[in-house]
Amino acid sequence: MVGMAIAGGSGASINDGSCMYGPLPNYLVSTGTDIVALSDQAGDFAQSCGRCYEVQCNPSSFTDGYGNHIDRTYGCNQGSVIVTVTDSCPCDYPANAYSNRRWCCGDMYHMDLSQTAFSKLADLGLGVIGIKYRTVDCPGGFVPSPRAASGDFPAGTKK
Repeated sequence: MVGMAIAGGSGASINDGSCMYGPLPNYLVSTGTDIVALSDQAGDFAQSCGRCYEVQCNPSSFTDGYGNHIDRTYGCNQGSVIVTVTDSCPCDYPANAYSNRRWCCGDMYHMDLSQTAFSKLADLGLGVIGIKYRTVDCPGGFVPSPRAASGDFPAGTKK
């Protein structure tokens, strides 16, 4: 399947992701700091916490959520990266400071890759790339469990 990805956070900690894993050493996540946030508009978003994807850069052009054309027919590295879902990319929630209409509400499947994962696929300076992806088994079989609910968000559903 195809979509697009942007370079998100550093991936140094998954404590604040919407999957609400809480304090969990990165070495316990089978993909380390190669993590991802899925758009909450994606068809497979429900129950995605802990799922793994293999992602590859796909030279392509696309349009962001504001209608801007982006050419990324260049700059892909060879190979792929396996990432674990630890967060969400909320589309359009006016009361939510993390809402991201530009990328999370687009007409393409969208992932926010950690910087460590993105840099394995393309130069971080590109900021956004086309991708090919598929669901895979997580390496080592370890899948963390969401912690109990906190604040206004049920466990594993924070937006």
